[in-house]
Amino acid sequence: MGPVMAFWAVALLIAALALPIAFTLFRRFPDAGAGLSFPLGLALVGFGYFTLRVASVLPAGRAGYVLAVALFALLSATVAARDRRFWATLRRSLPALMITAGLFTLAFFAYVAFRSFRPDVAGTEQPMDFMYLNATLESPAYPPHDPWLAGQRASYYYFGYLQVGVLTAVSGVKSSVGYNLGLAYTFAAAATAIASLVAALTRCSLGRRGRRWAVPAAGVAVVMLLGVGSLSAVFEWAAAHGHYNRDVFELMGVEWLIPCEPGVTGNCFSGPADPRTTAWYPTEYWFWWRGTRIIPDTITEFPFFSFMLGDLHPHVMAIPLVLLALGLSAATWRGRSLLRLQSHLRSPFTGLVLALLLGALAFQNAWDLLTFSGAFALAVLVRNLRAAPPGRALVASAGYLGPLFALAVVAYLPWYLDFSSQASGLYPYAGRGTRPAHAFLQFGPLLLAGLLTLVPAARHFDRDAAARFVAHAAWVLLLPMALWVALTIYHHDLSEALQARRAGGWVSLGAYGAATWALVTAFLLLAWQRRAAALPTGMAAAGALLLFG
Repeated sequence: MGPVMAFWAVALLIAALALPIAFTLFRRFPDAGAGLSFPLGLALVGFGYFTLRVASVLPAGRAGYVLAVALFALLSATVAARDRRFWATLRRSLPALMITAGLFTLAFFAYVAFRSFRPDVAGTEQPMDFMYLNATLESPAYPPHDPWLAGQRASYYYFGYLQVGVLTAVSGVKSSVGYNLGLAYTFAAAATAIASLVAALTRCSLGRRGRRWAVPAAGVAVVMLLGVGSLSAVFEWAAAHGHYNRDVFELMGVEWLIPCEPGVTGNCFSGPADPRTTAWYPTEYWFWWRGTRIIPDTITEFPFFSFMLGDLHPHVMAIPLVLLALGLSAATWRGRSLLRLQSHLRSPFTGLVLALLLGALAFQNAWDLLTFSGAFALAVLVRNLRAAPPGRALVASAGYLGPLFALAVVAYLPWYLDFSSQASGLYPYAGRGTRPAHAFLQFGPLLLAGLLTLVPAARHFDRDAAARFVAHAAWVLLLPMALWVALTIYHHDLSEALQARRAGGWVSLGAYGAATWALVTAFLLLAWQRRAAALPTGMAAAGALLLFG
């Protein structure tokens, strides 16, 4: 139990050290950013360690990690000393700080208990993840050595492994233990981050009523993020107990859960027919694996599955960081002043931190860079449109974002110079599309939750404005479709793509498009009315657009 306690204590320490910076960035949040301080602190410590190791300032081994944390503590103390509102913010947010620490502790030890039933770092891709964790811990020089190719530098987005390495080295635990505790940390940090973000969105959207609903909404968000998965689990449970109706199962596209007829082996359950479970829940070996293969020819993981599987992949470790990026977008949105180039001269430290965190998105999981830096850029633009005419707002936004994005690249240049992606460009999908039933099973809960953000728009409906914004929202759908058509024509397979997408695929695309259209229209309407509810509606619209395009 000693290593677990040490790892937990170091995680809390780094989050506590990040509070002065969190207060600066998220002062208007109900918890002043306490829930986001876990990914905030670890990302900044990780960046500091990486940069100073590349510059040969820090030594290899545990001493280098400890020094990185000590330097971060010095920075934090300096920020606190220069912030005249630090102590007032600390006193105001003290109850939220206690709740956040309690939530992190509960989630951390709950996952540790779960993982203790099978702590082996073996199977699937865990050995490869473990290999990269050890590479960041043991490399005598930085950037770390490539664990695959002797004499080469690592060419992968390994920032998540580096951060888990910080917690592992400072706490003094073995890397094999740090691997599992890194999963527990990610699980717990995701819980506190989503709770902080949703509490802030609730307070912002509902005004005075938000005080009463902030905590329940945060709790529901934690469950939705970490506990909700594919609705195919309902059919898995029913089939395991022998309760299945062939017509219903075929309608929902899960007929492969029904036992095979004599002489049939394809698209049906070929395992032992009876009994398939020895408890109230399915006990078939790895039955839960099928929940990420509902849509043919795709892998659609969700957090519940990923944490059950236990692969320490970048897309898993990135969950707290992308929530931090959304928090930065929300905090930026809520501001009132015009953001422009001169804003960096007034608050250079804030600009530096923003650049480092936005740049970390690519280093942590390269696929997240465009999505979440785009969300931040949109937040800046909408804020400026509230403060200035469109032309001036566009110029000011470009002046503010340009230096941030430039510094975000320069700060991580040692990594970019060694990184080589297998992606070779944009290529349009020309397959059969997703059946409506499969789309509902996999994304239904999230899409329905997103559509709930239409309620504020319905309450403040303006027919004339809505009619205008419906036309504007159509462009959000037409542009991705136009890009898809252009790319398919370029690759000489437009007719094949149109023929390959079956009727069900077009229905699913239409449903995604309708949801996106409605949400974008509601977002534009609420933003035009300057209502705070535009923020969660905009986030829901962005999520629906990702499903559409």
